[in-house]
Amino acid sequence: MAGPALGASYSKKIGFIYVFNLIVGVGALTLPKAFQKAGLILGVLTLAFNAFIAFICVTYVVEAMSYSNFLLKKQKEEEEDDNKINLDKEEEEEKTSLLENQLLLNPAPTISTPLVVNNENENKKKKKKKKKKKVDPEVVEYQADPFSILERTEIGKMTEQFLGIIGKILFYITLIIYLFGDLVIYAVSVPKSLRQVTGPVFGLTNEGTFYLYLGIFGLFVVPFCFFNFQKTKPLQYATLGTRNLALFLMIILSLVFIIQGNGSVKNLTLFDITQFTGLFGTSIYSFMCHHSLPSIVSPILNKRGITKMFAGDFLMVFTAYVLLCFVAVFAFGSQPRESCSQRIHAGPPCQIQSLLTLNFTTYDCPFIAYFLALFPVFTLTSNYPLIAITLRNNIMVLFERVKIIADWKFSPYIFSAVAAIPPILFGFVTQDLDFLVHATGGFAGLLIQFVFPTLLVLFARRKISKYFEAQEITVPNFPFSEKVNTILTKIYTNKVFVFLFHRPRIGKTHLSPFSHIIFAIVILLFSLFAFGFNAFSLIYCTILDKC
Repeated sequence: MAGPALGASYSKKIGFIYVFNLIVGVGALTLPKAFQKAGLILGVLTLAFNAFIAFICVTYVVEAMSYSNFLLKKQKEEEEDDNKINLDKEEEEEKTSLLENQLLLNPAPTISTPLVVNNENENKKKKKKKKKKKVDPEVVEYQADPFSILERTEIGKMTEQFLGIIGKILFYITLIIYLFGDLVIYAVSVPKSLRQVTGPVFGLTNEGTFYLYLGIFGLFVVPFCFFNFQKTKPLQYATLGTRNLALFLMIILSLVFIIQGNGSVKNLTLFDITQFTGLFGTSIYSFMCHHSLPSIVSPILNKRGITKMFAGDFLMVFTAYVLLCFVAVFAFGSQPRESCSQRIHAGPPCQIQSLLTLNFTTYDCPFIAYFLALFPVFTLTSNYPLIAITLRNNIMVLFERVKIIADWKFSPYIFSAVAAIPPILFGFVTQDLDFLVHATGGFAGLLIQFVFPTLLVLFARRKISKYFEAQEITVPNFPFSEKVNTILTKIYTNKVFVFLFHRPRIGKTHLSPFSHIIFAIVILLFSLFAFGFNAFSLIYCTILDKC
């Protein structure tokens, strides 16, 4: 959707906090295990590469937003021009009518008695026009910079603007799959953490306890998914504070554990390409923020230098991830016990778990052990309704053209149930958190983070260039035979070649530092390779179990 950036505006410093809070989520807790399996060298290289590509695609989203705003402003200008023409016509018709009435009253006017139009009405109109000529700050900013971002244009709106209705449908289907996977991960993570804190209850087995907590979790969160929530600054600050405190504690406690000589680095893996798929999917999931960027970027007061803000965010997140993974691997990577205790109490450490917070259930300080073990419970439980509401809204957008469904008064409740309940039911089918993160990040996450931003910026540049002077294509003098030169000229002037390799003359405001076509081509080719590799690994290794 598109809408003005209303509400509380904020500085780039606050925007920096919001972006950091958006990126660092449950993916950070699943990263160390995938990092350990793939090896230290492959882990660092994959994280660095994914962070860099994700950062490039963030700049693409911001650039596409500026072009989307430019188009919206142009549409407003055209509508205002049409309204002005209609208003002038009405005024002309009114004047003509007044003249005709005066001619009827004074059929033979002389030079000394000129025709007089109602001066009082004219003066009133002039006063009204003067009142209307108030300077709109948005107009001033637009006149100074036609590519300024004044309105919030979501990714779905931009796909419709630049990729057409097919692109819009494909994007929403991908986003729905991603959000659904997100909710399933939440639904599995919370009962797992609770079971690790309490152990088996009421004489149930571990699996039975998991199902019990999953049912309670569903009964608690599903009713909230039928309402409309809005994130506030206090919630953002509270979530950011607890999340950073949890990360800080895990890093510090792991370092202390290593310094005390309790770490284990036997059979340390450095590079295992067979584990690339799992690490790649998890790292994509860990750097995801692109689908929510418009809501964060639009309210920022001064957007000049916003690329530096994003660079700082990604550098800090990458550093925190690498540090967290390294200390986790050196502290718990080769511990003899495969799993930790099923309840909070002091005891021997275990190997890296699917959620790193579970490694601290045996810490000798019960308060810290409870805080870290319950950290995913509080954050993911509060986020589940928000993600479910987002999923519901996106499903409704997908069906907005189907009038029977869109106009039905019960459709919001049906869509809320469709968004909130199936992920809970899916949790009863599988508890494999690693598989869920890999599948969600490696497919839907790959498309949302890499493919759609790149396609958006490519098609947006071409669409915007139509509003500027046509760019003449100068064909170079090829030093070959006439026949070869003719072939090369046809290739050079071909529409596809022009689309890819001739940069349109457009404004430089919010232009990505990676605007050269080679970056976009590399990202798309890598995405194609990664998608195929992930599909092969999923079928051959996970489903057929032949790795």
